Amino acid sequence: MDGLLRGILILLFWLVLGALVLAAVDGDARDVLEDYIPFFDVADPVIDWLSDFLGDLWDAVTG
Repeated sequence: MDGLLRGILILLFWLVLGALVLAAVDGDARDVLEDYIPFFDVADPVIDWLSDFLGDLWDAVTG
């Protein structure tokens, strides 16, 4: 039973992380997530920071 709970928590972690990255990369996805997940707008500062970070990282890699 502990393994099942651990697996669910790991899956939930990756789903949330994926949603944050998707929202940081695509503005339309951010709007959809804010519409369907009521508390998602609380993550706006994290999404803004992640978006800036990914943009700067892309600029550094593509130079």
